[in-house]
Amino acid sequence: MTFKTGAAVIDGATSVPAREITIAEVFRRGSIKISRTRAWPQFAAMVPPATRAILEAEAESQYHNEHLTWIDVERVPAESEEQQSTAFANAAARGALRAFQAQYRQLLTASHPTATARIAPELSLR
Repeated sequence: MTFKTGAAVIDGATSVPAREITIAEVFRRGSIKISRTRAWPQFAAMVPPATRAILEAEAESQYHNEHLTWIDVERVPAESEEQQSTAFANAAARGALRAFQAQYRQLLTASHPTATARIAPELSLR
């Protein structure tokens, strides 16, 4: 988890203190390594309520976006970015993604029994 502090500029004029939270997670199954990254803004409490509603909606939207990549670390031990893929057409990568999603659901449910694990529809494998 990393935090970057700065400011968001609204309407090209109003500056609001903000920080960006980034979470990077890695899951490995056999030689397949899956990386998931999410980032979203967090805004200062001093923002007026009307503006806060707009900023929180944007933060919520960004929170649910994730970037998934995979690489076969036995085939590419240097793990170069150029060799990472966002397509999960490969059977081993698809299986590793399914296992990652299942494990993530279990961990989320165990830590928050009333929560529902959310997997983005476009990332769900049938």
